[in-house]
Amino acid sequence: MTASKATLLLVLGMVCVSCGENPRHTHEGPLLDNDVLKLRVQSALHRAGAEFDSVHARAVDGEVMLTGEVDSAADMAQAAAIAQAVYGVKKVDIEIKVR
Repeated sequence: MTASKATLLLVLGMVCVSCGENPRHTHEGPLLDNDVLKLRVQSALHRAGAEFDSVHARAVDGEVMLTGEVDSAADMAQAAAIAQAVYGVKKVDIEIKVR
């Protein structure tokens, strides 16, 4: 085996071992799951329209809190429905204010 192949195998082995020891490097870790869920909800709200640009999400263990402002109660209800439809969301708390 050449030195470059041995080095490559050593590096790959170290990467695999280090990923297995730190759950934050996988989708199994709670910190990453919270961040991913928050981004999924924010992305869904962004795709739904400009009326949700002032709505922000926070996620902890599958529970999402929506904060910010919208123009109407209907927009608030729609934001909650959008968040609830995102995979991984267990509960939605609404702290949105109507302008």
